[in-house]
Amino acid sequence: MVMQLDSHLAAVTRPDDDATAGRKRRGAFITVLYGALIVVVTSHFIAGPFRYLGYDARNWSLVDVLQCGVMLLILGSMNYPQWRYPSHVAYTFLVATVAVPIIVIPVFWGPLTASGVLTLQVTTLAAFATMRLCLAGGRVPLPGLKLPPEVFWLVLLVVSVGGIVYLIRSTGISPTVLSLSDVYSQRDDFSSNVTALGSYLVGWLGSGTLPAVLAVGLYRRNLILVGSASMGILVLYSITGNKSYVVGVLLALVGYVLCRPSVRSGRSWLIALGSAVAVAAVFDFFSGSFAMTTLIVRRALATAGLNTALYFDFFSHNPNYELKHSVLSFTGAPPYDLSPASLIGLHYYGSANVSANANLVADGYANFGILGCILMAAIFGVFLRIFDKASLHLPLQVSAPSLTLVLVAAANTATLTVLSTHGGIVALVLMLFMPAVVKGKRWSTESVVVKAPAAHAAET
Repeated sequence: MVMQLDSHLAAVTRPDDDATAGRKRRGAFITVLYGALIVVVTSHFIAGPFRYLGYDARNWSLVDVLQCGVMLLILGSMNYPQWRYPSHVAYTFLVATVAVPIIVIPVFWGPLTASGVLTLQVTTLAAFATMRLCLAGGRVPLPGLKLPPEVFWLVLLVVSVGGIVYLIRSTGISPTVLSLSDVYSQRDDFSSNVTALGSYLVGWLGSGTLPAVLAVGLYRRNLILVGSASMGILVLYSITGNKSYVVGVLLALVGYVLCRPSVRSGRSWLIALGSAVAVAAVFDFFSGSFAMTTLIVRRALATAGLNTALYFDFFSHNPNYELKHSVLSFTGAPPYDLSPASLIGLHYYGSANVSANANLVADGYANFGILGCILMAAIFGVFLRIFDKASLHLPLQVSAPSLTLVLVAAANTATLTVLSTHGGIVALVLMLFMPAVVKGKRWSTESVVVKAPAAHAAET
């Protein structure tokens, strides 16, 4: 009888196990293809014109390429075959924008030796395995104060409008139609005039608040919410000159589509971003330029991978910060007068005005070496896990896109800065207090205050 029961259970569970294994194999294969695509596009469109920015070719070998392929296969096998929580979506996004560029770019460009490249690749895998471990298991909802819808949306409206008005008045910069070619002068104006509070407000609103409003508007099909959030983000772009806000709106829309119940595949972000890279390459090939590839590949992917190699090269032979320039300043003076990004900019690019920002791996190595990479991955993994617990009452199509601009910052900025300045903690608190959201059946301009029925349960 027991043997018959075991056989029945095996017959029931084996198809699901086989399907999961198949999805993992396809995901690993797509990860390799995605990495190869980044290398090909970087080689053809970016490395030559931007050699002065550190794209010096390495003397790579076939062994290096095979080693890179193995690393990508391992990385792809660690990805989630199916998304259940916002952290699963975030993990895939970081695999595509942080881990893959770090694994592939230093193999072909940069100052690292063969052993240095291997160390960087293994460290990156260890960091992402640590983050994956932090996200293991189920989730228990956080006990939060769920505000009445009318109170929540009124407070959010007052804070958002008030914050944007404060930024405009304190900086003296009026919102204008800003072209992508004018962003650098606008950034200088903003940096020169922004107050300490304003520098925080930008991230809290642009990354931590407005993407969540946009996601709720899309889910409820509410034109007022979608229009208000999009307009708010574009106003922040016009004031700050930060192009990530424009890109972030597009990525939030893509994330919303990818989180539909019929999709939610662990390889979705890889396919979406890979498609964007391919389209940019085709456009530049026929236009004879590198405008699209420099925006989508060089700025968003390749340079962060290259900068991570520069961090490893420099801090393998020089003292670490040990967060003495940040939250551990009370333990003593930092070894350098400049921030890590400015220090790397001065050493490798010849100017401290160049902010060579990278990601959690580079940030961790600058502070505590290899153990620092593991530490920063663990910190961000714990943050993502708490975010899951705070947003369990919300549909994945709301909670996951709400993190989009926080993740964009995480791919280019130090971990603690992402949480404190670029909206990470704000987004988490917003999820904790946000009322349940009901899916809209048609687009409308109805009041944003709609009470969810008591029996409402979020999608999983």
